[in-house]
Amino acid sequence: MSKQIVNVQEIWRKAQFDTVTEYTWGYKVKSGQSGETYRVFPLETGGFACTCKWGSHRLDEDQRSACHHAQAVVGYITRKTGKTVLPLRASDVPEIYDLGDGVLVLVR
Repeated sequence: MSKQIVNVQEIWRKAQFDTVTEYTWGYKVKSGQSGETYRVFPLETGGFACTCKWGSHRLDEDQRSACHHAQAVVGYITRKTGKTVLPLRASDVPEIYDLGDGVLVLVR
């Protein structure tokens, strides 16, 4: 199984159909596609771990999962805070220059 997600936008769209329920320990995500429910846990190092098949193949040293269940949680959190999300592949991330005075410039 690959360790990289290459169809980021497609996975993000898929996540929009998942149902997220928040708990004190993390989140339960019901897949809008399969109807299966998975647990998604926030990690101290950042990101999320998931109990789905993709999430179970993460390395011991890096349990972060970018599966659509974890992405659904990110969408849920951002909707609660009023922020927006732009999912990108790591190779597509722009360079960020801090120009000072509270100004950042993104270059792609």
